[in-house]
Amino acid sequence: MRRYQYLIGNLIFDVEAEGAFTPAEDTIFRTGVKQAFDLQKKKIQVFCGIDASISVPDNVGCSEIAFYRGKDQYDIYLKDAKNRLSHIIHGDQWFQSVQITSSFAQKLPFEGSAGEVLFRTAILFHHGIVAHAAAINYQGSGIIFSAPSGVGKSTQANLWKRYKGAAVLNGDRPALRVIDGAVYVYGTLGSGTWPDFQPARAPLKASVMLEQAEHNSVELLPPDRAVQSFLPRCYLPFGLVDLLGRAMDIAGSIIKKVPVLLLKCRPDHQAVELVSQWLNI
Repeated sequence: MRRYQYLIGNLIFDVEAEGAFTPAEDTIFRTGVKQAFDLQKKKIQVFCGIDASISVPDNVGCSEIAFYRGKDQYDIYLKDAKNRLSHIIHGDQWFQSVQITSSFAQKLPFEGSAGEVLFRTAILFHHGIVAHAAAINYQGSGIIFSAPSGVGKSTQANLWKRYKGAAVLNGDRPALRVIDGAVYVYGTLGSGTWPDFQPARAPLKASVMLEQAEHNSVELLPPDRAVQSFLPRCYLPFGLVDLLGRAMDIAGSIIKKVPVLLLKCRPDHQAVELVSQWLNI
């Protein structure tokens, strides 16, 4: 085993990693997971005291990632494009000690999907969650812009960079953590808009959900609509009930502490100024 140490989201990860097995046809992804979340209802109730529920996407399940929990450990299994077992991640009860074994020689364990899944899972034990969003730091205030792919979250972040001089913390997958009652946004290694990330943090001022529109407008979402907009933009571990509950509790606490805005917008300077004025920054 080769040992690595990473500092991500202000957390230190000690990881042992090795390419140690030959991929083989694996039934784990065809038979499902015994402890998997019941997806038959196609809806989940939020565990955070907010009266709202979200629909589970049709493609959510155990087709690519499977979770198992033992008495004092978690095991996460990932498959490759040919439906073969490609990675095994083994963590202790709190993911303080981690081992990754892989079907191929790894340059660095956090470069691929195993590192991303490990980080998304481990941060749940540190009051954190990873969001599908673009994050900026403007004069000490953090803002995330979130929407389905292609709507314009990176565009809005870069408009703030162009017109306001904001720093892009992460262009695609920032981390959010609740620390001493405050919410912080962190740059992480994972970014679909490489190299848009910085190893820094900022207090989260707002979560901005985006919709494309002919005219710019902004509104504060009430709690139920905030949940329905924000939660699907988070990376949730649907494969195991206790991890899913932990993730939704964290997301719920973030929604309660930080306003969730709906920005219907064009990709222009006015959209930037509209949010800036609303937040008084």
